[in-house]
Amino acid sequence: MTDRGPAPVDHPAFDTPTIGGMKPWTCSHWKDGKRFAITLYGTSAEQVLEDNCDALDHLSVDGELAATIPLNDDEAWAVIDAYEKSRRGSP
Repeated sequence: MTDRGPAPVDHPAFDTPTIGGMKPWTCSHWKDGKRFAITLYGTSAEQVLEDNCDALDHLSVDGELAATIPLNDDEAWAVIDAYEKSRRGSP
């Protein structure tokens, strides 16, 4: 693959979609003394906490997940290429 340089992190291919009107939220919780980072969906940070605090110890909402971007530029460009291809309706 040719080196096209860094992938533009603000490309719409990386946007994180909503599910049924719920947004993805980056969250943290502790289990067995270890911190885990997870993504939970909800209409608000408060709703995520309310719906999940009984099941997840020391749950906190760190923020709204804006995008998911591969660390490797070749992989990021592959995501962009697939997105652009799907928008054109190409097979």
